[in-house]
Amino acid sequence: MQYFTYLLGLLALPGTYIEEWVHEFFTSVWVALDHSYIHYALAGTDFRVTAQRARETWGLTAYDTKIHELCYGNFEPPR
Repeated sequence: MQYFTYLLGLLALPGTYIEEWVHEFFTSVWVALDHSYIHYALAGTDFRVTAQRARETWGLTAYDTKIHELCYGNFEPPR
């Protein structure tokens, strides 16, 4: 579960902001079109986390509404 350690450090732990990791994460992150997984890189290592695994690990709830829909309505994201 090394990928969760890196991701947790990137997103949540105080005093652990590592600019290179943030840059690497946001330049590499890919969300599957069906929202079934995300793929990203941290510290030179590629990771793929399924939506189901993230929900199980962090106790998240799945919703039919996506953030994109709340922000942009029915407009398709740029490709």
